Amino acid sequence: MYNITNDRPISEVQRRYIEALRQHRQQGVKITFDGKERPEKEWETIFRLADSADGTSFYMADYIAAPQGEIVEIRLEKVRVRDLDTY
Repeated sequence: MYNITNDRPISEVQRRYIEALRQHRQQGVKITFDGKERPEKEWETIFRLADSADGTSFYMADYIAAPQGEIVEIRLEKVRVRDLDTY
């Protein structure tokens, strides 16, 4: 379960992205976070918490298309970034 006590505001980029996700969902596209559908009212909190203060995690989207080419699902998976200086 996501901790909904974090009240830090989301960024303008995140706000626009969430609005785009809402538009996709209204068109029938399935939206999942870490493999689970979540209510829209939780989306801002999910993005807020994923955007950690130390910048080590974020959500990456995979767009799943039907054979005809239209998007049928957007899968958002939390990604943790390793120290890039080690490469």
